Amino acid sequence: MDNRVLRAGVAFAASVVAAPALADAPGTAGLLTRWTFDPLAIVVAFAIGWAYLRGLNRKYQRGIPYADWRPMAFFGGLGAMLLVTISPLNWVAQHMYWVAHVKIMALRVVGPMFIFLSEPQHEVYMGMPKRLRREGIAPLLRNVRLAAVANWVTQPLVITPLFIAIFYLWQVPPLQDAAVNSGIVGYLMTLSLTITGIMFFSVVFDRRDAPEGPRHGVRVVMLIVTALSSIMMGATFTLKPMVIFTAYGLGLHMFDMTALDDEAAGGYLNWALVSMILLVCIMFVITNWNRAEVRRWTKLRSFDGSNSAALAVPETAEELWLLVGPMNRRLGWSLAIIPVVMMGMAIGMVMTVHYVPWGCVLHTGVCR
Repeated sequence: MDNRVLRAGVAFAASVVAAPALADAPGTAGLLTRWTFDPLAIVVAFAIGWAYLRGLNRKYQRGIPYADWRPMAFFGGLGAMLLVTISPLNWVAQHMYWVAHVKIMALRVVGPMFIFLSEPQHEVYMGMPKRLRREGIAPLLRNVRLAAVANWVTQPLVITPLFIAIFYLWQVPPLQDAAVNSGIVGYLMTLSLTITGIMFFSVVFDRRDAPEGPRHGVRVVMLIVTALSSIMMGATFTLKPMVIFTAYGLGLHMFDMTALDDEAAGGYLNWALVSMILLVCIMFVITNWNRAEVRRWTKLRSFDGSNSAALAVPETAEELWLLVGPMNRRLGWSLAIIPVVMMGMAIGMVMTVHYVPWGCVLHTGVCR
């Protein structure tokens, strides 16, 4: 096996072993003993990691080159998702709203982002046992109905609102409190946020260019709209005037934080950190966009002598404008939506913070 594959596996194991140090903090005696070994999460994570390593090894044996950073990105994302599920951080998330958002951010954004940046689909599939591929996975891939549903759900106009709506849904106070107090509801919240995050970033970092995959301009708009929705939610929770979640307690929380400060810190994570991570994703998408344009231009320039190939290469400025004009108009209209969305979100945030009678909404009897 190639040393690069071994280094990737060692990095994953080291991230698991080193996790407790990240969870320790003053005032949390015995925290290092609060591991929650979820059998399902452990089995799924290590099965996927094992399949990926096998797929990488097959690639190496066939002499197919691959970048060193891709295995590191894959195991970094997979390790982050596993750690927040089984480490003491998971226990702290039951008592601190902002730590719960760290967990959500890892499962919904950070983990899927790094996993699909590495484009692991082919390696994971080829690393599965041959019988499982032939008798289990291949029939599902050939199923027309399942393919139609998958294609519909992964459309940018479907998965983006779904990705945002599922996150907003679980921030409704009764549902958030139920997720903290009930193990089943909390598991459903974790599962729904993780699945929508995986689907969203599988579309954003789809290795296929248009028309097989979504246009890169559409991917940029997906990330911008998601970032704006995160900013609106985060700013609202940071600036709201009262505590709205009762499951975390109304007195002092860990680290001597008040309940209101705890919720404000969770909102600020979505306001600042998540939006910055999505900005990094936008930079990756634009880089991939440039590479796609280079590939497309190289293909056009590779004249094979046929009439169709000759007609595809613009020879005058007018022909060039006819070729790029429709694409530029689509991109322009897509970007024009952003200021409208920003204005609507700003107005919605101000109205939510200053005019919503929080006491009446939460049935506390204190209306304003």
